[in-house]
Amino acid sequence: MKEKDKIKELQLEIENLKKQLEVSNTQSDSKNSAANEDNQRLTSRFESIVNNLQGVVYRCKNDKDWTMEFISDGIELLTGYPPSDFMNNKVRTFNSIIHPDDHEKLWKLWQEAIAGKTFFENEYRLVSSKGSVRWVWERGCGVFENGELVALEGFINDITESKNIKEDLRVKNELLHSIGDIAKIGGWEFNVNTMVGSWTDEVARIHDLHPDDGINVKRGISFYIEEHQPIIKKAVEEAIENGKPYDLELQIVSAKGVKKWVRTNGIPVYKNGNIVGLKGTFQDITVRKEALISLEDEKIRLKTLIETIPDLVWLKDPDGVFITCNRRFERFFGAPESEIKGKSDYDFMDKELADFFRGKDKEAIIANRPKTNLEWITYADDGHKEFLETIKTPMYDSSGNLIGVLGIARDITELFHNKEKLKEKDLVFQSLLDNSPIYVFFKDHNIKALYLSKNYEKMIGKPLDQILGKTMYEIFPSELAKSMVEDDKRILKEGRLIEVDEELDGKYYTTIKFPILRDDGNPMLAGFTIDVTERENAKRELLIAKEKAEESDRLKTAFLQNMSHEIRTPMNAILGFSELLSDAFENKQQLELYTGIISQRCHDLLQIIDEMLDIAKIESGHVKVFQEKCNLFDWLENLKPVFSEYQRNIDKQQIELRYNFDFDKQLSVTFDLGKIKQVLINLVSNAFKFTEDGFIEAGCQFKENQLLFYVADTGIGIGEENQEKIFDRFVQVDPTQSSGQIGTGLGLAIVKGLLEPIGGKIWFESEKGKGSKFSFTVPVTVD
Repeated sequence: MKEKDKIKELQLEIENLKKQLEVSNTQSDSKNSAANEDNQRLTSRFESIVNNLQGVVYRCKNDKDWTMEFISDGIELLTGYPPSDFMNNKVRTFNSIIHPDDHEKLWKLWQEAIAGKTFFENEYRLVSSKGSVRWVWERGCGVFENGELVALEGFINDITESKNIKEDLRVKNELLHSIGDIAKIGGWEFNVNTMVGSWTDEVARIHDLHPDDGINVKRGISFYIEEHQPIIKKAVEEAIENGKPYDLELQIVSAKGVKKWVRTNGIPVYKNGNIVGLKGTFQDITVRKEALISLEDEKIRLKTLIETIPDLVWLKDPDGVFITCNRRFERFFGAPESEIKGKSDYDFMDKELADFFRGKDKEAIIANRPKTNLEWITYADDGHKEFLETIKTPMYDSSGNLIGVLGIARDITELFHNKEKLKEKDLVFQSLLDNSPIYVFFKDHNIKALYLSKNYEKMIGKPLDQILGKTMYEIFPSELAKSMVEDDKRILKEGRLIEVDEELDGKYYTTIKFPILRDDGNPMLAGFTIDVTERENAKRELLIAKEKAEESDRLKTAFLQNMSHEIRTPMNAILGFSELLSDAFENKQQLELYTGIISQRCHDLLQIIDEMLDIAKIESGHVKVFQEKCNLFDWLENLKPVFSEYQRNIDKQQIELRYNFDFDKQLSVTFDLGKIKQVLINLVSNAFKFTEDGFIEAGCQFKENQLLFYVADTGIGIGEENQEKIFDRFVQVDPTQSSGQIGTGLGLAIVKGLLEPIGGKIWFESEKGKGSKFSFTVPVTVD
């Protein structure tokens, strides 16, 4: 019998006792003492029944405080408050212990029951003295007298425990259904005798059936795909016959034709030692299974990809133990993957190399990013070597946990050798740029300097790092830059080589420019510039030399003509006067005149021969230096008669011959006396040749261990047009103004040739028609 039914019976019994009490009270005034005893007995029985009930009996007013007129002792057991607290609201009202959320609902339901004169039944919450919430079930009704409501009476029972059990059961059922919904798992069972059974709603949904659809073993097996039906049949038979459980992953086709992967397991159900049925679970694992299949397919594809990659690929766990590798890596270790997995580098190579690889693994883990290193390795299968670029990357799972280190090593041996060759080419190229005797340049398509040889620094006057990347306008003068850019653009446009001549800062260059066409980029331009300044200067010098040679030929012709005249004139005089000697033999005065003329002309011939010998010595470099010591003043004084004698011989007594010696008369020096004497005689005789009147002055000064000599005259002078070539051989200033003193044209050339070997220097000052002054210095040693 249910608890609520028992409570209803007790309530009926209480109602009967109450009626008996009322009857007893009504009769108490007219009956005897025996009736009072019965009344007392009934009252005692009522109180005993009420107070021993596992609940609360009450009588209260119909107000919002539920003011109690009577409440049984059970209230203290339920709430912790004594019944006296509630009588006429002495300490607290009954409404004060009702949960606030239930106040309005409770009042409303009671008023509806009173209005309908029906029993009130409801569940609500009370708050105990300790603050805990207790669930109660109340049943009551209104008490009416003469149609008027006078009180409410009823019974309150504690249903907290059963309420909590129901709530737990509800939560567990909801959780079970939720788990079933989420995990798509349900249960089933069937009787082995009837082969009929039942399943949960989730199993029905997996089959796309209504939960109320009937099920038996034969129908259940029919949902499996054809190739899986024998498997499930055998498993069911072995479970029934041998008590062998099964756990299978198979595929079914649902009532709607949808293919699904399911996991089904079954265990036998025993009764009295006999198998009476099977039960188990049934779960939709389509998503997981397809994910696993997809994962497996992906693993196969990944494995295929890894195997086809020409690189070495491997994966180690955090401790350096191999998890997997590809065939290329197998060749490195000389072992199959099955023998490599579960081992480390130390199982296949010496400790030093294994330490190196392990260190690189740890670097990648610590850095938490890919780390790259270069290494030479030797393959164990055939012993060949490769240069590898190895990238090691830490690998993590979806939770961020370290799985291990992935390694990928690419063979860059050819690239390495190409780089080495490229380095060598770069070295050669840079060496060429650094040491090229010609100027080498490379420009981009924007006519900017890409590479330049080192010698451009000297040409431009700036270091290369301030030139590279610049335009021609930033490097060269604008006019030259403009010409360069025009040439360069024409080369890039026409794609052909050109040669141009250029001039910069007084130097001359020849440049050969050509395009460098590229398939995968803009064209470049390169070229070579050669400094042809020396060549140009040589050409100019050759032209000058040619002109000089032509002039020399002319002068030589004039020289030969002069020599013929110079030699013929004294020879004719000698011959003529020699013939006259016999006729004038007895005339002493005339004889002296003739013999004097013959003697002078012979002297002239000797002078011509001496000049020719001197110039030959000078030209051949056979001039010797003879240093002699002398008193300078005495030495110069001894030269005066020589000059005077020459003046008398040429009959130019009208010219004043002066001397100006500015030094200490006791000065003693050492120098080549013979050459200086010859130089002075040549300069003085040259002055007499070109001077008809006025004076000739010879002077000497001493200063800073040098002697300064000069010979000045008031002769015809030298025009500017002849001053540059005055010291050249065979040159005569102006033969038409020399009064017949033509000469050989070697005098000044001999003077210069005599001074140079002894460190002397000669120069002159002259103005046409106003005379000349020849000066020379010679170093001396003071004694």
